[in-house]
Amino acid sequence: MQALSVPSRVSRVVFLLVVWLALCTLGIGARAALVGAAVPSPAGVSGADASVSRASSVSLDKEVFVLGEQVAFFVQGSASDRLSVVTPSSEFRFLGDPNGWQTFIPQEAGEYVVVVRDVRGASVAQASFQVVEELTPKEGEAGTVQTDKEVYLPGELVRIKSLVKGFKTRLTLRTPSSTYTFLGDVDGEVKFRPQEVGTYTVTLTDELEGVSYTTTFEVSLEVSRSSSASAASATQGVFNRSGSGTLQGGDAVLNTSSTLNTLNTSTNTSSGLSGSRASASGGAGFDSFGNASNASILNSSIDRLGSALGAGRVEGGGVVSGSNGVTLPGGVQGSLRVQPRVLLRDRSGRVKEGITRFLRRGVPQEVVLENNRYDVEIVEVGGVRIFLHNVTAAKELVLDFEEVRKKRLGGLKDVPIESFAINPAELNFTNGTITRTAKGNKLYKCADWSFAAQECKGSWQLVQALEPGKPYVIPIYAGDPGFAETLEILNVQSYPTVGGVWEVRFNTTGTADLVIAPADGTTWDNVRETEDLKFLTLSCGGEAVNYTWEAGRVVARNYSCNETGREASKVLTRGTHTLAFTFGNVTKYAHNFALVSGVLMLRESAGGLNLNTVSGASVTFDSVDRNDSQYLFTPGSSIVTVNESGIYRVSYGVGFTRPASNTRVEHFAKVTVNGADANACWSQTYTRGSTDSLEGVATADCLLNLSAGDNVSIVAGRSSSSSAAATVWGNHTWLHMQFLHAPDVAMIRDSVGGDSMDSTTGVVIDWNVAERVDSSFNFTPTSTNVTILKTGLYRVSYGIAIHEAGGGIRYGGDVRLLVNGNTVPVGASYTYVRGDTSSEDGVATSDALIELSAGDVIQVRGRRESSASAAVSVFGGRTWLDVERVPDGDANVAILHDLAGGQSVNTVTGTDINFATVNRSDSHFIIVDSNTVEVNHTGLYRVSYNVYENRSSGSTRLELFGVLRLNGADAPVCASQGYNRGAQGSEDTYESSNFASCLVQLSQGDRLEVRVGRSSSSSATITTAGGRTYWSLQSVDALREPSVVLNTPANASVVGAHVDFNFTATDDQVMTCTLYGNFSGSWGP
Repeated sequence: MQALSVPSRVSRVVFLLVVWLALCTLGIGARAALVGAAVPSPAGVSGADASVSRASSVSLDKEVFVLGEQVAFFVQGSASDRLSVVTPSSEFRFLGDPNGWQTFIPQEAGEYVVVVRDVRGASVAQASFQVVEELTPKEGEAGTVQTDKEVYLPGELVRIKSLVKGFKTRLTLRTPSSTYTFLGDVDGEVKFRPQEVGTYTVTLTDELEGVSYTTTFEVSLEVSRSSSASAASATQGVFNRSGSGTLQGGDAVLNTSSTLNTLNTSTNTSSGLSGSRASASGGAGFDSFGNASNASILNSSIDRLGSALGAGRVEGGGVVSGSNGVTLPGGVQGSLRVQPRVLLRDRSGRVKEGITRFLRRGVPQEVVLENNRYDVEIVEVGGVRIFLHNVTAAKELVLDFEEVRKKRLGGLKDVPIESFAINPAELNFTNGTITRTAKGNKLYKCADWSFAAQECKGSWQLVQALEPGKPYVIPIYAGDPGFAETLEILNVQSYPTVGGVWEVRFNTTGTADLVIAPADGTTWDNVRETEDLKFLTLSCGGEAVNYTWEAGRVVARNYSCNETGREASKVLTRGTHTLAFTFGNVTKYAHNFALVSGVLMLRESAGGLNLNTVSGASVTFDSVDRNDSQYLFTPGSSIVTVNESGIYRVSYGVGFTRPASNTRVEHFAKVTVNGADANACWSQTYTRGSTDSLEGVATADCLLNLSAGDNVSIVAGRSSSSSAAATVWGNHTWLHMQFLHAPDVAMIRDSVGGDSMDSTTGVVIDWNVAERVDSSFNFTPTSTNVTILKTGLYRVSYGIAIHEAGGGIRYGGDVRLLVNGNTVPVGASYTYVRGDTSSEDGVATSDALIELSAGDVIQVRGRRESSASAAVSVFGGRTWLDVERVPDGDANVAILHDLAGGQSVNTVTGTDINFATVNRSDSHFIIVDSNTVEVNHTGLYRVSYNVYENRSSGSTRLELFGVLRLNGADAPVCASQGYNRGAQGSEDTYESSNFASCLVQLSQGDRLEVRVGRSSSSSATITTAGGRTYWSLQSVDALREPSVVLNTPANASVVGAHVDFNFTATDDQVMTCTLYGNFSGSWGP
């Protein structure tokens, strides 16, 4: 946590706080704010998610707190984590970055839990504590402190035993001339060698309860043998409750204002007496004090203290002796540990009474005077609790704090009830908080308060409302002691979508000019939509704030807001955007990463919809994973209304399940637009009924040209005359749509059909409709060829629908993607048609990524794989070919396939498919092995696969399931089904395939596999087919700088070169260009 920068006008100014009669139910720490409105408390808080690999932690300073006492805890984790405190009746959420120290004031007794959750809502760390009405000693439990003897010789080892342990417990030894505090854990035994003759008092104190346990012993030059070590004769202390800040024990009195937490070590001229576990050879280093007599170590500077130790090594505990006779009592271990003197001082220099403890991450610490930093908590007798973070240890820590006389408070209209001033200018710390109980209902501040003159040199500002009788917390800062203007961005990192609104929430304290401007290359405007952002509004607590637009900046003069401020901008480009918020002299930054917008992700979890109808039923979806602004959808319905005209990619799967019966059923699914069949996105599956072939999934992927207001639905049913009570299969049914912002596509259709598919050598499909052909393509109807005009990455999706004209012949159709007349290892598919009972239709569908060069020609070929001839042809109006050029900025992909094949899938548990050949793997992917891909970037991904299977013999019917595996579990999308009939007389059909395409939201580190297995009870030797099994993955939220190659310079000039850059200034990369010769034209953005 960094200290705020300080305006010079308040560099040595203090502040005054004045209280009236308000509401503050929870104290708020310096780093995060608690949401004031309570939400229903969960029934319980689950344990930390064991699957989370990163380290997150919560550290409490103790486990039991008194009602109204400030709770401090330290959080370490990710800035995107969410922090909340579960109270006995509510749950309060902390806003902003949860890391670092957080504080709040509990308002009810009971069990509390601090919970850290990740962005998915999973608990990654937690800690619990109790809040009680008051602390009372346990019945029958007594604290004791005792020595092993009553009388000792000078230099004789004294063993002090204590039987109470805790961070509020401190052991103090008062000698005839000084007072020492033993630091660290004093439970057990502390050893000490006295040097002076006289009475010694040992006090074990509980600082929180004001309880002490005291015993005394004598050091004398004449000790009788009868007083030798004996536990029986040892003295034991008793406890008394203290008052007014004085801790009493026996006959000893320890005044906290002067001796608590103080170590006054003095030199003497006695001979060097070494401690029981410590030794030092200070050598000449001790001579830096001058004469060895009457030199106070604590009156020396830190540097002199370090030189005093010289090369000597100090270790262990007890007494440290140097060669010149200097003795240092106390727990000395590793470095010289002394407890600094903490002074809570008023304006006149009088020291106020209080109790102090030093913490590190909530754990009490011994203090090392070597530029170490600690958290310091000061509890003043009057009820004020001051918490300072990251204090540099020093021999004396001074904090000026006092009540202020009301007559000094000129310039206030309201009558003050109480007031106080604080001046932390002499302390080296980062920030802190002051906690006290409210007597009024308003809190004002004077940032320019003169501590010496006790008057306000500036103006009074309302800070917050208070509730009388309730604690409140205010932040203080070392660099700005006047409680000057502060700024905190609550949502530093955001993830809006392009076309959506990015809102930055922020808090300020005080009054100053607020300036908001783009940074790090981001551009914006307040009128046009030609830049990265368009500024929309600035508000405070929901009310508009007056501002001016000055040279591309939003400027709000004398901005003051006691509620949450909000700035809203419309996002016009993808990638990283940054805004700088400057309030007074403080500047903070807000960032976003604008994701691709226009995504709809629906699932049907329950299933059960009747699909045993030839007219089909509109499939409903009960789960919404994502619904961007381009869509209007109500969960549980079947209609998606698009709000924006354009090109949409549609991917879906409809799962069918049926009871066992010996019927052959052909199932279909299709897309309808405004109730009419689309000319693309048809699909088909087949269930046999016997041998437990009871499930099927119809899948497709296509592009549709839609207009605003169009209604899109998925309709599914049966196309066979035979029927079965088929219903929608829950968790195997999905609909995904993606709006293409800058489509570069070729959308080709066959509305006539008729091409024969009864050839074993195959037929190349003719296309007679060019629905849309953009600049990267060349196509002329009627033709078989689509020519690529630009080198790049392409997504090819198709569906070849077929129809058998009677005959009852079992038919298997193999479809392949051709590039320049040759088959390629991606883009294969298969369909099966039974032939009888009107099971006469089928669709082979595919979606794959492929790298193509300018001039490449792509075609689609279909052929008969089955042995028997059948009158099968292409079904017009249901056959499509869509080719999309993937923008360079989206080209972060993994393309894999399997050339060898031969992997058995004849297992009911399934087989993770091998994709041994990696065509391409970009930065968002890690190829773990031939089965597994790990994503290296959190975001949205498009996944498509096809597993092609074949066998050479066997007459058993096989139903093959396919699933996408996510971290070892089946994903609820991207399921598939294949049907392999096998031998049947002369109608052998030995091939099948499993195809699916979907969108998946993934987190960095997620792992994916494709699994295929047998879902039928019958089995056969069946394996994957090489050269036709592939897997494509694309990071939809990816951003990459384009690769642009200029013509080779000739004579240091480029002649006639034309370069198009698909690159924006908001991309988080650097583009380097070298221009030769003359350059003309526009350069941007």
